[in-house]
Amino acid sequence: MVGRIDVIIRTFNSESTLRDCLRSVVELLPVNRLILVDHHSIDRTIEIAREFGCDIYFEEEGLGKATTIGIDSSTTEEILFIDSDITVKRGDFVEIALKYMKNPTVGAVVGMSMGHKFSYGIPLGMTLFRRSEISRVKIPGHILARETYFIQKLYKESGFKVRYVPDSNIHSSESRKYEHWPEWQGSWVRMTSGLNPREVVYSMIVVFLLLSNSRNVKNFFYFPIFQLKLLRGFLQPEKWSRNFRTGDFLTSKSSGGQ
Repeated sequence: MVGRIDVIIRTFNSESTLRDCLRSVVELLPVNRLILVDHHSIDRTIEIAREFGCDIYFEEEGLGKATTIGIDSSTTEEILFIDSDITVKRGDFVEIALKYMKNPTVGAVVGMSMGHKFSYGIPLGMTLFRRSEISRVKIPGHILARETYFIQKLYKESGFKVRYVPDSNIHSSESRKYEHWPEWQGSWVRMTSGLNPREVVYSMIVVFLLLSNSRNVKNFFYFPIFQLKLLRGFLQPEKWSRNFRTGDFLTSKSSGGQ
């Protein structure tokens, strides 16, 4: 029997996708606790979370803080991050991930989206970690994106490997529907890693793989435009790092969003 795990979901005005997300999680995965960390949503997010018996926590700082609260509130050794716009499709994901985790050099197991062939990084869309390891990551509370930069940095320094499980979920990627999402991403490359050319190049490679996974020919024509927009965000982080869901700009007291 597969051991039960805590599942962490970070939300902000996520009512449009959260019900399908939670239903798929409780139906397909061996859940110990559903831990939901919310940025004071003003829609039906909390109401939906309560229907599924989530343990609900709140934060007022940003995505980094939500991530840390989720980790600190968990109790199982293996924990799973799920984005609120993910629908789980593989009921055997945790079983496969735990088998990978028997190898102490494997630090994370990522569930890939349906039909995606190209794997990259440690996204938190659907990723399983050991709590004892990821709790060592120090993520600034105020950041609104690119929290994975800090995870990848520590895991690379620790020599951990990442494994990938194909066709694990459907990811609706709600945030990518925002018109200036490329600039927003570019701004947070700068805000998290500074003037680091390597991180810019890495982000461009990730974008190429992301667009390639869609297998939409139009995306290949859009690729250079996306890259220019990402660079614009990188060069003007103060302009583009605001929370596109609330319109708030990043300040020391800014509201974060997921």
